[in-house]
Amino acid sequence: MNSRLRLVPLLVCQVFIGIVSLTCTAPVKTKLSNVDLIWIDPYHDGDTLIFRSDDAELDTTFIIEKHLFYPEYIPIEVHDKYLPHTAIVTYANRKMLKGDEIVSLRKRQPDGETILTISYLFSVFVANIEDPGTLPSKDGDLYLFDTYNPIAKPWSPMMLYWSEKRGIVKYTTHDSTAWTLLEVRPKQEFPYGYLSIA
Repeated sequence: MNSRLRLVPLLVCQVFIGIVSLTCTAPVKTKLSNVDLIWIDPYHDGDTLIFRSDDAELDTTFIIEKHLFYPEYIPIEVHDKYLPHTAIVTYANRKMLKGDEIVSLRKRQPDGETILTISYLFSVFVANIEDPGTLPSKDGDLYLFDTYNPIAKPWSPMMLYWSEKRGIVKYTTHDSTAWTLLEVRPKQEFPYGYLSIA
């Protein structure tokens, strides 16, 4: 019995060393490919997108930031042995209370799927770009993303028209209003009081 009690501290020490060695091991970084990154190419920090509706109303969207990064490594709770590569483009619009991601890419494992999320004015489309069957078919360089949601706001898009070179070039809302990209003004200073007007 006494010899078994002496083994307990040794066992506790071995478990502790095992946990420390697992958490101190450098993670394997995943890598978004150049083909993946084409999805964030249309937008740049400071761009101003001006859309015009069928009724000649104007709506402005500001690109706040384009960011390519690896998150802080949290081995046990979140990341296991891989550190996901992430690309995000954030934007702001008067119809929102705060900025949001217009495009994001996440690759969680080196040989795993790359998740593309396109989100605009509370309409969202998610696809695995490694699986072409999850993306809509292309017409030239245009993708048509169906973002219909039966409980969406009337001004929220139900169809997004995405150009490989320009990003969102048109959208049709749930109340059937079509908004077309009128122009992109590059490198504007973001008006930080803009969101408080909403």
